[in-house]
Amino acid sequence: MTTVEKWINKILPQYGIDNPLIEPVHADEDDINNFSNLFKNVVLDNQLNSVAIDMTPGRKFMSSIAMACAIKYRNFVKKLFYLFLSVKKYQNTPFILIPFKDQKLLNILDVV
Repeated sequence: MTTVEKWINKILPQYGIDNPLIEPVHADEDDINNFSNLFKNVVLDNQLNSVAIDMTPGRKFMSSIAMACAIKYRNFVKKLFYLFLSVKKYQNTPFILIPFKDQKLLNILDVV
């Protein structure tokens, strides 16, 4: 978690997000209903802020829940990030080890 926070605080300011609020939440990824409710509640608890969600990591159902939540609450969810890899050989590689020319951070809300 420390490593993730370090990199988030270095990367997000480059995309115009200074001092991001990072609040770790433990979720049971084997219980889809629990995960969905927990995710929705975390988003709703932060509706007074501009919320950004990264849907890159995790399993497919997690990304689907993140996307649905971001679209449903688009009035305050301002960013839905997805790290696009143009070269498949880098799947499951930490992003910092992937050459910048082979990755692009997208805000999916600009696409949908």
